[in-house]
Amino acid sequence: METIAARESVTKDHYVDKKRILVVDDEPAVTRVIARFLENTGRYEVVKVNDPLRAVEIAKAFAPQLAVLDIVMPGLDGGEFLARLRALDDLSEFPAMVLTGLVSEAEVGKDGYEISGQPVIAKPVRIEAFRVAVAQRLG
Repeated sequence: METIAARESVTKDHYVDKKRILVVDDEPAVTRVIARFLENTGRYEVVKVNDPLRAVEIAKAFAPQLAVLDIVMPGLDGGEFLARLRALDDLSEFPAMVLTGLVSEAEVGKDGYEISGQPVIAKPVRIEAFRVAVAQRLG
């Protein structure tokens, strides 16, 4: 995590022009691809984490404006991760998106699908649908 230490020494104001997104998935290939896509837009500052237990502490320091997380992860699933963040005053109301292979794109459909009020993106992720969903969640 080359960037966490550097980011912790920089105030949140440093990223005024970019939205902060935390990507949490136990599969490094997934976090790498999603982070690369988001960062390449030039609009987002992304921290990727493959250990959901560490991600809680990292989220406290990074203060994301959006969390993109897998629902099925070892040690701490996406729902539990989100509940822990929601219990923190500073992170109690930020939006999230759920990535999962538990539902298909057809099941998500055009009307969408939610888990605990959070929109679901089916894996494998279609980049265009993901881009639209991120923009909608961040306003």
